[in-house]
Amino acid sequence: QVVVLVVLMVVFVNVISGQERRTLYVGGYDKVISVFDWEVPGKITLRTTVSALDNPSWLSMDPSRRHLYAVSEVGRFNNQNSGAIASYNINSDKSLIHNNQVASGGSSPCALYVTKDSKQILVANYDGATFAAFNLSTNGSVSAQTFIQHNKGSGPNHDRQAAPHPHQFILDPQNKYAFCPDLGTDKVYQFVWRSNGVPIANPSAATADQTPGSGPRHIAFHPNQRFAYLIHELDNSLVTYEYDSNRGTLSRKLSSISTVPPHSDPKNTAAAEVAVSSDGKFVYASNRGFPNTSGSNSIAIFRVKADGTLEPVDYQNSFGSFPRFFVIDDTGKYLIVANQNSNNIVVFSRDQDSGRLHRVASYDNVKAPTAVVIN
Repeated sequence: QVVVLVVLMVVFVNVISGQERRTLYVGGYDKVISVFDWEVPGKITLRTTVSALDNPSWLSMDPSRRHLYAVSEVGRFNNQNSGAIASYNINSDKSLIHNNQVASGGSSPCALYVTKDSKQILVANYDGATFAAFNLSTNGSVSAQTFIQHNKGSGPNHDRQAAPHPHQFILDPQNKYAFCPDLGTDKVYQFVWRSNGVPIANPSAATADQTPGSGPRHIAFHPNQRFAYLIHELDNSLVTYEYDSNRGTLSRKLSSISTVPPHSDPKNTAAAEVAVSSDGKFVYASNRGFPNTSGSNSIAIFRVKADGTLEPVDYQNSFGSFPRFFVIDDTGKYLIVANQNSNNIVVFSRDQDSGRLHRVASYDNVKAPTAVVIN
């Protein structure tokens, strides 16, 4: 009875004081995954670091929150021209235990996606010009490869588009259709997803062609499944598409808007991440300013209009350099940014009415962070 009373008192105190404790997993260009305790909203403490393969630059967690996956963004793994995918089990105290690792099917894997049923994991291999899918075992380990595609082609930007560069392989909210934006070929490859992990080219439209030289990077879907937002790294454009959820296609381009703040230098800025708030009212996009230039390091905030197109609200300083990644927490109250070149992560509170951001916490000594998962 005494133990129960003490537990209830702790819970009561935390509720009254508004405290909530979450765990952050942070990866980047390093040899570890950092595990942080986040006392919501404003205190971040490093709990431990977990040895990892080189460059765990992207992290994904399965829907059960029991397994974490990391890329190893390298060119060689196990004597193959490939990067790797590593799996970790998440213990009840949110600590990590390494499970297994496999070759990713191409060099420099840069993004992962776990299907809603936790049966497959998808990966885009940037320098390998491939994207692939793997089965997941019930214990969370990555097992047999079910699919791989080798892209061909190039784009007009000779420095960045001499070859294909798949940057994401993701499913739509229904998990019925798959999409792969390829920065090198200015195409988004469209597929019908099948539960066996072997997609087929979408017979309605196998690709959605983009403006030459634009460099499509990531796609995010509106929760109403009527719109999709495609961010382009090379021309800093954020394109609104009408999404046909019955056929699984980016059916009609509705608008294009720059992610870069007015009076900033777009030539020294590269757009990176895009996300839609869970209520569908706002879209966020990150801008990375190149070192020692007037490029913008910011989070662009856009309001979603009734027709799905976007209007600017604000451009929030990222309080760091080169914000390659950000994530909105599942309550919609916070947005966390990973500033790669300034070695810090920053927590912003998010005004759910205006969409604006306000800095509430930061951690300033994590090497080249590029991925954050909230548990």
